[in-house]
Amino acid sequence: MPRYDPDISFVQNLGVSGFAILCATVCTHPIDFVKVRLQNEHKNQTVKKGFSLKHFVRKFQSVYHTEGPRAFYGGLTPAMLRACVYGSARVSFFEPIVSCFPEYNECTILLSAFLSGVVAVILGNPLELLKVQAQSANKVSLQDSIRTVYQNHGVAGFWRGFFPASMRAGLLTATQIGPYKSTKGFLKERFDLKPWQNHLSSSLIAGLVSTTFCAPVDLIKTRVMTEPSLRPLQCLKQTLRREGFFALFRGWVAAYARLGPQTTIFFVVYDHVRQSIGFRGI
Repeated sequence: MPRYDPDISFVQNLGVSGFAILCATVCTHPIDFVKVRLQNEHKNQTVKKGFSLKHFVRKFQSVYHTEGPRAFYGGLTPAMLRACVYGSARVSFFEPIVSCFPEYNECTILLSAFLSGVVAVILGNPLELLKVQAQSANKVSLQDSIRTVYQNHGVAGFWRGFFPASMRAGLLTATQIGPYKSTKGFLKERFDLKPWQNHLSSSLIAGLVSTTFCAPVDLIKTRVMTEPSLRPLQCLKQTLRREGFFALFRGWVAAYARLGPQTTIFFVVYDHVRQSIGFRGI
């Protein structure tokens, strides 16, 4: 299996991936907003609605009627900053990490992708925290969120929820890059698809895998970041005891509705920009 293009520098890759994830973030932010709201629901009657498209649509309607259309872009500023820092690092660190391994195979690809996601969270967790808090509360400014976190928890408070966030980022990166590369290669060998069809199909499948694997950790991360007194393991136990197993997949439809298009937009833009400036695609 060939390695990635060795000629593209880390800074160049950081810029390309940052641009791609920024495009994807702006396009899918309203869906991410609804996903966070669904994950913070604790009502028993919605426990098994994580896979419900109807419940997802109703939540959209509820936000629109009670808060207005501008509410869907709550937390957009920290989300864009997060995309530039966390999103670009999550992809850009992959190649330096995978180059440290003597062999380049499926195992080292998944492990390198997981580690790059964890490294990215170290840099981007404060922005993730501010994004989630802005999406969970109405009309909270970025400055107010920063002030509240610092006054109540100090500098360390910006890394609250680091463990579930790092697990989610590691799983997300591994289950995006791994399935995307494998599916893309499989479709290229077995079917006569146009490049954009291959990109689209591979991205949607990678998004499906990522959403399912990351849903439980993503829910715990969201709740820990919005409830300061909650710890990851405590959150997991409470959720299972009070709401049942399916509660871990609350907001799954919203998560895939966001992650599917986001993965597609990211990989299509990322591949296209890399190739257009003379480097090998992913």
